[in-house]
Formats: sequence, C-alpha cells, structure tokens
Amino acid sequence: WMVQEEHSAHAYENSGMAATAKGTETRLFFFMYCWTSLFRSQLLFQSTIRKVEMVENITLYCFYSLHHLLSI
Repeated sequence: WMVQEEHSAHAYENSGMAATAKGTETRLFFFMYCWTSLFRSQLLFQSTIRKVEMVENITLYCFYSLHHLLSI
C-alpha cells in the first residue's frame, strides 16, 4: 500500500512538471512567433515608407511580452 502511494505521488509530481514544461514551451513558441511577426511587419512597413528606424524597439517590445507571458 505504501509503495503504491509513493508511486502515485511521484506520478503526480511528474505530471505537474510535464504540464509546467509544456506551458513554458507554448509561451516560448508564442514569443518566437510574436518576435518574428513583428520583425517582418516592421521591415515591410519601413520598406513601404522608405524610412529605416532602429529595430531595438521591436526587440524590447518582444522581451516585455515574454516577461508578461512568463509571469502569467
């Protein structure tokens, strides 16, 4: 009986860690998609108005978004 309880607790702990890892993986995928989309749209927009600005603003925005996602 005691071995079964230990196994159940261990399985519960592993499933919790797996859920946390999956959530982190989803957030990182969203972050990478967000950054890539913003970067592409910024480059396309800059090419249409024939004005090039610094891209660091996009990077800072994306890191802010990542920080916000990880704090959820």
